Amino acid sequence: MTDAHFAVTARWGRQGSGDAVMPGKGRAVERPYTLKERTTLSNALPALGETTFDVHLNGEAFWRNIPAVVWDYRLSGCQMLKK
Repeated sequence: MTDAHFAVTARWGRQGSGDAVMPGKGRAVERPYTLKERTTLSNALPALGETTFDVHLNGEAFWRNIPAVVWDYRLSGCQMLKK
């Protein structure tokens, strides 16, 4: 793998004025759990909810299976994992 495989091209942020980074929409795909994920997480599913996210850095690299309640968690109004 090369550095290009890990380049963040999913538009999570952009350079603002000065050193500021302005948030972007990014690419997070909400989906139902797969059968294998449901089986593995069976006891935890009531707390995790019915859907999960795949959060993309680019077209090749992404984090798979981020439970919706974790992805959507907010503290003081800010979505923590997105930051």
